Amino acid sequence: MPHVASPRTPSRKRVKAHSSKESMKKHVRQNETSEGKAKPAQTKLSKLITRCVSGLLMFVLFAAIVYLGHLTIAGTMITLQIFTFSELVNLRYVKAKEKNMPFFRTLQWLWFAVAMFFAHGSSWLKAPMGVNKHIFHNYIEKYILSKTNIQSEIAFFELFTFGLFSIVFIMSVLSLKKDLYDYQITQFTWTLMCVVILVLQMKTLVYNIYNGIFWFIFPFLCVVANDSGAYFAGISLGGKIFKYRVAKNKYQRITFLKLSPKKTWEGFIGAMCFTVLFGYYGSQYLGKIKYFGCAYNEIGQKTYETQCMNDELFQDQIKYHGTVIALFASLVAPFGGFWASAMKRACNIKDFNNLIPGHGGFMDRLDCQFVMISFVYLYYATFIAKPAFLNHDASNDVESLYQLALSGLSPTDQCLLAQKLSSSSNIQNCMSIMP
Repeated sequence: MPHVASPRTPSRKRVKAHSSKESMKKHVRQNETSEGKAKPAQTKLSKLITRCVSGLLMFVLFAAIVYLGHLTIAGTMITLQIFTFSELVNLRYVKAKEKNMPFFRTLQWLWFAVAMFFAHGSSWLKAPMGVNKHIFHNYIEKYILSKTNIQSEIAFFELFTFGLFSIVFIMSVLSLKKDLYDYQITQFTWTLMCVVILVLQMKTLVYNIYNGIFWFIFPFLCVVANDSGAYFAGISLGGKIFKYRVAKNKYQRITFLKLSPKKTWEGFIGAMCFTVLFGYYGSQYLGKIKYFGCAYNEIGQKTYETQCMNDELFQDQIKYHGTVIALFASLVAPFGGFWASAMKRACNIKDFNNLIPGHGGFMDRLDCQFVMISFVYLYYATFIAKPAFLNHDASNDVESLYQLALSGLSPTDQCLLAQKLSSSSNIQNCMSIMP
């Protein structure tokens, strides 16, 4: 009978070693799984920390700019327009096509310059802060146009803007190239849209700053409060209240808007409640700071510590106006952010830029501010502003009334007004009482 080898029975040491290897592999797999689960939480926490630190630094810088006054605030916001315009025009930049148009980017910036000169130099929504007047009288009129007879600095800037517009328009037509017409016309259209979004709406911001720093800082903080409220309410409550059942013991959160899948109804409603509370109480606190409530011309008179035109408004009424502005910041302004999200999705990018850690670029921070700026200007002009004859610059009465007559009266009416003034005044008496 042939010998049959019996199956080899594994020894205890081999079985023990094998089991130890299996347990070690199992332990490694468990660690990898736990690390995989912990990694998103750590990433989420690190993003939150980065966002908060950057936000704190921006708030400190914001406070320093506000402390420096009206002109510094206006200059800073105008400077931010330049960075934001750069971010917007870069969205549709096609390097391969731009190589065949070496001066096309220059033309885009020239269109931006035309819009800036028109918005901040012309008589349209002119906030009389005196910067263009200082530049005209101390530099342009003194060194460049010393022998010309130009009526005013506004007339000069309007003529200069139209001349610049004519030159840029001709250059744009001459730059059109065969086989690139579609791209160039599309880019010009996009450029003009960026100009409308930025320059025309930000122009109203300068007027808001002139009316008082409050009308700049309070709406700005309302948008910040809404953004922060939406972020924290979305993290803590998102998908826990508004949800629908997809399977047994399984629920799906209801998205507020498909354009932004991460936006939830809990975040939107929570942000609205937080912003309205801030609008009601925060407006009263900021209104007590007299430096914020006084207009630029009142600050210049050095008498704002005793009385300003809107003192009565900030005593009690401001909480109601603040609530209305906060409601707009909650219900309408967020759609500026949704519109910006649509632009980013169309261009397949996450942020407009990465200049601000955790926040993206300047457009990512200002997307809700543009529509807010225009609303505050219109709201102030409709419900708060005093009549023009009560709101002129008392430190420069003659010049203010002259500009008002120049812009609001026909040449015939101006002549009649001059005759009445000359017949009712005694020039020699005027000369005797002049300092």
